[in-house]
Amino acid sequence: MLRVSALSFNSGEDNTRCVGIDQTGGYAYYGTNLSPAKIVKVQLSDNTRVGVLTLNTGENDVRNILVDSTNGFAYCCTGTSPGRIVKIKLSDFTRVGTLILNSGENTTISGVLDIANDTSYWTTNLTPGKIVKVNNNGTGVPTRTGVVTLSTDENYPRGLVFDSTNADLYCVTYTTPARVVKLDTTSFARTSAITLNTGENLGTCGEIDVSGGYVYFGLYTSPAIIAKIVISSFTRDSVLTFASGENNTTATAIDLTGARLFASLGLSPGQIVEVNLSTFTKTETLTLDTGENSPQGIAYYSASNRLFAGCYTVPGMSIKVSASLTHTSTAALTAQSASLAGTGAKEHPHESSGALVAQSATLSATSIDTGILTGTSALAVASATLSGVGLHSFPGAHDGGAVILLSSRAAIFASGIRYSSGQGSGALVVAAATLSATGTIVRAASPYKAVFDSLVGTATLKILRLIDNYSFDWNDSTFKATPTTLGQAMTQVDATRWPILYKYDVNTTGWNNGDYLFWAYDSGDVTKYSFDTFTYRDGSLFYGGLLTDERAALMSLFSGGISLTAEEHNTLMAIAGYTDTLEASVAALPSAVLAAAAITPIAANMEQTNGIDLKGDGTAGDKFRSTLVA
Repeated sequence: MLRVSALSFNSGEDNTRCVGIDQTGGYAYYGTNLSPAKIVKVQLSDNTRVGVLTLNTGENDVRNILVDSTNGFAYCCTGTSPGRIVKIKLSDFTRVGTLILNSGENTTISGVLDIANDTSYWTTNLTPGKIVKVNNNGTGVPTRTGVVTLSTDENYPRGLVFDSTNADLYCVTYTTPARVVKLDTTSFARTSAITLNTGENLGTCGEIDVSGGYVYFGLYTSPAIIAKIVISSFTRDSVLTFASGENNTTATAIDLTGARLFASLGLSPGQIVEVNLSTFTKTETLTLDTGENSPQGIAYYSASNRLFAGCYTVPGMSIKVSASLTHTSTAALTAQSASLAGTGAKEHPHESSGALVAQSATLSATSIDTGILTGTSALAVASATLSGVGLHSFPGAHDGGAVILLSSRAAIFASGIRYSSGQGSGALVVAAATLSATGTIVRAASPYKAVFDSLVGTATLKILRLIDNYSFDWNDSTFKATPTTLGQAMTQVDATRWPILYKYDVNTTGWNNGDYLFWAYDSGDVTKYSFDTFTYRDGSLFYGGLLTDERAALMSLFSGGISLTAEEHNTLMAIAGYTDTLEASVAALPSAVLAAAAITPIAANMEQTNGIDLKGDGTAGDKFRSTLVA
């Protein structure tokens, strides 16, 4: 998961309680704990506020919002005495009318729709609890049709879910221990109940996987618990207990296609936990940013694989999270004659828009293997036509394989390049490289290098883990909120030949998958610094997010014959670090790729071939280098 953005509502739109999503229209509706309550409408594509609907006097504290995208209505229940069901027309975001429940049917707290029968069911926060049945009444105002009072000690029911196949309802009680109650909607009667085990207390929310055969309930415990119930036998299957500190399940959402459940935790800042339903194990935990506290509602938007959570803050907030899958692809991406096309590859950890769209490209069996598209031979292709706007870079040293820039004047380098200006217009081909999810080039990050033209103090390195803003403690190689040793002195590469270049070999053992910020600075003058972001995935560290920021393009440096200063040339050559592997890397490229790119491998003096300030023929005795280098 990856936090994408946060939207703070307007002043006075406080205390977000719940969220409902219009899967067809592409909007979220957030309910607030106000008197009267307000419903805030948010556009899902960019997480922006569209408008607000203030309910009538007495329609306070919206606890749950159900969205019927098929018929174009939303239904809100209120925490009032008695409870109220407010109906909203989605097309013009107007209030249709309100059903006031009977006296004693107080504090409606959760609900579920039976769209096929134009019916909804609502739980009340009572002792014992009551389940109210409502006729949604087409385009009209809803009407009450019945109520079921639960048994003694089945108090404060919530987390209501509907089994449309068997016409049954399930809810969980906010008691110690919690109880799961089953009702038959045909006869509208309570049929049975299960008491959970000791310590499995305070049910708050629920989800159902009818095809999978299970119901899941979240418990407001420390640590939080998800209880799994078998539908066919109506028995407790098992529970999943989260890690220490992952407390207080407030809401859940389910992705049936991906077999995942998401639980929001009422912490400061809030957390979202992903559960793999196939194995019933926790996949990962996402900690929200500072101030994004106590998410009370969460919903899954299937069209873009996003989560939306509402925070109980002043003002309220909408948090957008990428719920992208991280599973390894085993189909088209590994086939000998597979064709790759479409609008992008996997989105974790960065979003993709039109990435890796190759024209007439055929991938070999070794071209791509795992979730971030790591290639053991990234260009083992035939008849490939590559396009794009060139590779974008950012300040900082780059290690990697040979790079061929497909432009009017091709240049070959054995390692990464730092300096550049302007945007390129060609594509690029890389031997033995790694492709990111956006189709750019990423390279192994260790050892980390930085350039300082002069130092007041010492070259120092700090590392920040972006998922939780924990810093790397160099004392024991762990990430902490308050590390003992925050900075690490870097080593000068070569005091005689390259006095401006510093490095440090970073040990990434035990790191979590995710994004990291590396910051190199002068301890005597912190205004002298450089920084890079990296993605750590399954034991490897890769250049990540800032490659897509379009700060500079490598291509035009060579295609335009731009002159460099002596300092720029020297720094470029130091980072390039030419080696004898250059010719082998070029020879390994398929001839079809070179032919398609209209490039002839350079075997003569580069100064003569490209007309720029380079010399050498690439041999061990006469390597490609700047004319400023002996």
